[in-house]
Amino acid sequence: MGVVMTINEQYPLREQISFLLRKNNIRPKKSFGQNFLIDDEALKRILVAANLSKTDTVVEIGPGLGVMTEHLARDAKNVIAVEVDEKLATLLKERTRDTPNLNVIRGDILQMSPSVFVPENAYVVVANLPYSIASGVLRHFLEADKKPQRMIVMVQKQVAENICASVGHLGILGISIQVYSDPKLLFVLKPDSFYPSPKVESAIIELTIFDEPKIAPNLIDAFFTTVRAGFRTPRKQIKNSLALGLEVPTAKTGEWLLDAHLDPQQRPQNLTIEEWGHLTKIINQSANLE
Repeated sequence: MGVVMTINEQYPLREQISFLLRKNNIRPKKSFGQNFLIDDEALKRILVAANLSKTDTVVEIGPGLGVMTEHLARDAKNVIAVEVDEKLATLLKERTRDTPNLNVIRGDILQMSPSVFVPENAYVVVANLPYSIASGVLRHFLEADKKPQRMIVMVQKQVAENICASVGHLGILGISIQVYSDPKLLFVLKPDSFYPSPKVESAIIELTIFDEPKIAPNLIDAFFTTVRAGFRTPRKQIKNSLALGLEVPTAKTGEWLLDAHLDPQQRPQNLTIEEWGHLTKIINQSANLE
């Protein structure tokens, strides 16, 4: 194929990435959100946060040129690297063909069920996620039949803050992640940690996945319907936003909120996940009685 497969790890990550891109005639694609990590210290911190052992199976989303992939393969039992870019997937397969515990899969992760390509029941996700699909990828794994134990992922800083928000600042994204996991913002990365440099800061977050979600499976669809309705107009009082979202009179939503022991005049971001769950039960009971 004529590809350059070997790199010298004694050189800084920035030089390794530049070398691989240049020698293999690769240009980062905006359509795939490709921003390659070139910060040695950041790579070390991600690997420390992953805290892998020789018993771990790792799924890496968007391995790109595979610099982090090679470290993951040394630290873990098995690595499954899913890359949507055909040229990068082919290059990574060639470069790591002598790494027996690494399986490179070319495909769109959002179209792939973990139960199909992850043989083990327990696994860890490590990924530098493209900004445009980050939220979708997180939900994809959290709602999968076969969920990971942990996820250590890079996302846009603002997205990380929304995911890790506490009550008073909690929005739909934070709720949708915190129903399934306990998220923590670990550290922030400046734009110059990547090539090409994005216009915003990034952050590494860790999600520790619950054995069971905070909301019962039979209520999860109704729960998210209620939450989406409640945030239809997040600056309004919740009784008004909920009424608009569910297309019912405010008198009815006010009644539901009082039955759930919630102040109808507060804003939706002030409710806890447990309070949203209780409100969902009240609304469901009311619907069944009518």
